Amino acid sequence: MAEEIATARGYIAASRASATRTAHAADWRRFEAWCRLREAATLPADPALVAVHFASLAAHGLTPPSIARALGAVAKLERALIAERTKSGLRAARARGRVGGNPGRRAGNPDAIRKVRARRDAAHLDGVLAQLDSWLPIVRRMRPDQPWGDVVRVLNRGHDRKGGTATWTAERLRRTVRQLAAEGIIEATLLDRARPEPSDGRLIRLVAGIKAAAPDRTLQQIATQLEAMHERTPRGGTRWHPSYVKHLLVQAERLGLAGTTQTTSAETTPGFRR
Repeated sequence: MAEEIATARGYIAASRASATRTAHAADWRRFEAWCRLREAATLPADPALVAVHFASLAAHGLTPPSIARALGAVAKLERALIAERTKSGLRAARARGRVGGNPGRRAGNPDAIRKVRARRDAAHLDGVLAQLDSWLPIVRRMRPDQPWGDVVRVLNRGHDRKGGTATWTAERLRRTVRQLAAEGIIEATLLDRARPEPSDGRLIRLVAGIKAAAPDRTLQQIATQLEAMHERTPRGGTRWHPSYVKHLLVQAERLGLAGTTQTTSAETTPGFRR
């Protein structure tokens, strides 16, 4: 155990700045001394013991940032210890001639590979279906009229606002739609090739998609999003003005694109400026 702890400390020392290493070393020595007085094991750290230790630190006037740092020192050392034990176990297994992983897949067995892929696909499909309402309506509005890259950028900006959701890539989204279409869950026409169109037409559909995805978003917010997406204005500039957005939304409304009529009365007033 002592050797493993020493190795774990070495990993942490190699990955931290000097001041942080010094502070964490002092925090760990204090925790070790506290545990020795109570004849308790330091690692693996008992959660109840750790809670009592840090409660005592608070009672002795240690500030919350210092307590948090000390807790981090214990947690990092324990994670490093677990990692070292895992690596040590793998090394011992290899020395005995054992190799980890799925034997059938490692041997190239077609049945084993199919089973692994089927389990992976099933797990992926379950995750996709659980979040279907958060992205499929946007895909249906934009595909196949717009390329996958534009759809992904609209989806990812919406995820940024919600927070905590995974980002899409064009390939991941296309593969997911293909899988759902093969299962008969969604229409296969979403996979049709996007038709080439003038840049203005693409911008109209892009802005319409952004508005449909977030109807409460203002013209200024849409303009800011377009700048963040590095979209050029209809005149080729990089600075988007709300009036540009309004002009494109008006054209989208004339084309009958869904979700573009939900603008505020102030924004649709002639001469409105944001």
